Amino acid sequence: MGSKILILGNGFDLDLGLKTRYSDFWSSTLWTQAKNQCQEPYLVKSLERYRVTHHWFDLESGLEKGAFSLNKKLGTDFDNTNYLQSFQLLKDKLKLYIQNQQSSFSPPKNCVAEYLLREITYNGAFRRIYTFNYTDLKYLASQMNVDSLPDCIHVHGSLESGDDIILGIETEDFKSIPEQLTFLIKSNSQYYRNNSLLDDITNADEVIFFGHSINGMDFPYFKEYFRMLSQRNDPEEKKRRVTIITYDETSSSQIKDNMRFNGIDVRTLYNRVKLDFILTKDINDGSDFQTKKLSNLLHNLKSTGFISRY
Repeated sequence: MGSKILILGNGFDLDLGLKTRYSDFWSSTLWTQAKNQCQEPYLVKSLERYRVTHHWFDLESGLEKGAFSLNKKLGTDFDNTNYLQSFQLLKDKLKLYIQNQQSSFSPPKNCVAEYLLREITYNGAFRRIYTFNYTDLKYLASQMNVDSLPDCIHVHGSLESGDDIILGIETEDFKSIPEQLTFLIKSNSQYYRNNSLLDDITNADEVIFFGHSINGMDFPYFKEYFRMLSQRNDPEEKKRRVTIITYDETSSSQIKDNMRFNGIDVRTLYNRVKLDFILTKDINDGSDFQTKKLSNLLHNLKSTGFISRY
């Protein structure tokens, strides 16, 4: 049995009932506090403008857009003190918001996230879990009486003691933001750490994405992986397996479109690997088609001592 990797995005927490969207934070009193206490007015205004023009709220994309807009407006004598303090305040309020969500977590019933998490604890082939969420996966699992998780790596920091969340942007075009605002770049955080994500997914026989949008600033983590998969020519019995669990058909299409935008031919990918998309909304709505897909996934994990609920 080959090694398997699980990659978690915010959709995993949402499936567990946690209100951890940036838009949830935006609607909270903690955002209001952050907005009122920020000493740098442009930071708040740029985020609010992004919210209005995009009709939704992605905090990190809003930060990136605001930094891009300032690139040619700031002089070399710009003092970034207020901007840095306001950004730190925003990050602290977000961290507190997510801590509150985690502390009030109550496990839902008939949740796809729980079914998968419980399944992999019985499967010795999972080498590692990579989570792009800030929440403590082991704590959430313990609340569902799930233990013996594989090693879990937080890619962007965590709520754990001695750690911090890594909020910010990632850009391959370093010159696109003012030099006074490079503290916004995630890899400049003192809490950013090395991990083996690319090596692990490249060598894994099976990778499962759950609730990860695989786009925007996080796509560079996976670009080389999908490019490698598109170039493979394995016989059918040795093809890698990639499962992407996402919310609905719209989010599934967005992931595929982003792959195409980044030069990954989706049709070729389907031919080169065993690629499948599972839609949690359809499962919750009673779709036999998607429920069977989930059942096949759990069966293919070849767990021992566990009778699948599907």
